[in-house]
Amino acid sequence: MYLAFGLLLFYSLVLIWMTVQWAKHTNLKGTLSEPMACSVLVPFRNEAKNLEALVHALNSQTHPNFEVVFIDDHSEDSGVEILYKFLATNELKARVISLSDSSGKKAALKLGIETARHELIVTTDADCLMKPQWLESLIIPFETKSVQMVLGSVMLVGKSTWQEIQSIEFSPLIGVTGVMAKAGKPVMANGANLAYRKSAFQAVEGFNNIESSPSGDDELLMNKLQKHFGKAIVFNGSPNALVETAAFEDWGQFKNQRIRWASKWKLAARPMTIFTALVVVLIQLAQVSAYWWLAQNQAVALFSAVLVSKFLSELIFISSVRSHFGHRTYIHYFLLCFILYPFYAIYFGIAANFKNFEWKGRNYPSIVR
Repeated sequence: MYLAFGLLLFYSLVLIWMTVQWAKHTNLKGTLSEPMACSVLVPFRNEAKNLEALVHALNSQTHPNFEVVFIDDHSEDSGVEILYKFLATNELKARVISLSDSSGKKAALKLGIETARHELIVTTDADCLMKPQWLESLIIPFETKSVQMVLGSVMLVGKSTWQEIQSIEFSPLIGVTGVMAKAGKPVMANGANLAYRKSAFQAVEGFNNIESSPSGDDELLMNKLQKHFGKAIVFNGSPNALVETAAFEDWGQFKNQRIRWASKWKLAARPMTIFTALVVVLIQLAQVSAYWWLAQNQAVALFSAVLVSKFLSELIFISSVRSHFGHRTYIHYFLLCFILYPFYAIYFGIAANFKNFEWKGRNYPSIVR
């Protein structure tokens, strides 16, 4: 009982600290003295419905000197043909290449990096959208020669209740990414909005030794860069550098995504990553325990107080992150998220060790065999 109470109270205090730190370090101001050329890599598989909007978003970028490399990972739809059609109608400097002897996102990115014409590599996904200032804003930190990787922000969007819940529960990851990166201990990265130097990628031998996970082209690569270069990874909190992508409309896709994400934590084998994963699970277990004690009508005042504390600290932190990027936090959606999240977070933490998952039409084993 008291362990659960202590964990929830400690977590609330940490969130208050996170909120203060987020307020200090979110804005990245400045402009490029001379625009740096970069290569934007877009690995895709079966994304015919999303490619047109992405091409328009990239064609609207204010950055004067960049190329886009679309890498087809054995698409089974008409995406490649549609892509060629869209590219023929605008002035975007883009190429389309295809995987032949290999498959998967890491293989696609590796091929893209090998053919990229520029030193700066920027990665995003085919289902993402961004502001015209995105690329120019994202790469500003590379003005500092020691910076090897820049972590961008990704916000989930959607109009349904389920999409709103996903957007809210995903938002604190942006805050944690920013605060921990500023503290010199980055724990998260998102390949939908990520940039790094090609020379840094080559220095750590790219994705070697992390190929076994279908995910991890972002966080696992970040871990390798941090080990090799030290404090060379920064977070870009500029609203102009934000990328948005639609949250899932059904449980099946959402489940497969979260199990895929969770499956890379163990592979990372990094104390900070493992610690973060354990803390997430323990906090959610503590909240479920609080529900149980309240249902048993025991320590009602104690657990009511700590749950209110957790609720308010999360609301303040998440609202501060979302408002920074121009997104409102509706209290009824937040309340639903607060109640439901502990249950499915615990489920995914367990399922990642035992359940197989499907992604992009391919089946993958769990991380434990």
